Amino acid sequence: MKAKSPVRPGVLSGVRVLDFTWKTVGPWAPRLLTHYGAEVIHVERAGGWDDHRYNATPSIVSDAPQAAELPGMTKVYADPQFNTLRDEAPAAQEQKKLYAAPYFNTLHHGKLAISLNTRNPEGLKIVERLIGMCDALVENFSAEVLPNWGLTWERIHELNPKLVYMSASGFGHTGDWKGYRSFGPTAAAQSGISLASGLPGKPPAGWGFSYLDVMGGWMGGLALVQGLLQAKKTGKGFYIDY
Repeated sequence: MKAKSPVRPGVLSGVRVLDFTWKTVGPWAPRLLTHYGAEVIHVERAGGWDDHRYNATPSIVSDAPQAAELPGMTKVYADPQFNTLRDEAPAAQEQKKLYAAPYFNTLHHGKLAISLNTRNPEGLKIVERLIGMCDALVENFSAEVLPNWGLTWERIHELNPKLVYMSASGFGHTGDWKGYRSFGPTAAAQSGISLASGLPGKPPAGWGFSYLDVMGGWMGGLALVQGLLQAKKTGKGFYIDY
């Protein structure tokens, strides 16, 4: 038998990233770095899990006998109050396994995970210790969240002068619009991309619900790698606000 070739370490082997991301745009950037050997520590607030953990798997919604559930599918019903799909048994929602949602697993595969109570001083002490141990910090909260924890860029830089901090809040951490919040459809409409969609002579059709969330996450991954390279060359960390 031919001997197996040894596994080569990735080009980012030895790089450690602290990941405070949720939803879609934030998780993609550190997720991409895991492919190249980076160690990513994903942090969630205890009791405030990323709601992508609870996205139902593809389901059949029908009372017809022939619409029997297929293996691995979850039967759901329409909730007219919220115009969404809900689990048939709400009590089972709390018991659902935390890693049962395929999309969440896609976004966070390959990462380490920890839950912390960031509203507790002891929890924040652990966050500060992690910042001191990592090469990069990535988050996609609204602009006021980390400063409310006492983690301004100045404080982060004080804790770890070599760390690269990247945020993706939608409208940035500076300027008149920094207080606004954003998801992919908001960014698509604001940028004009939505207006450029659709067939000639027809109204705009849009580009899918989270088109810019995914593309923004991929671009964020490239920006983060560039930031890490620059920090390695200069020995100084800096802030990427995108």
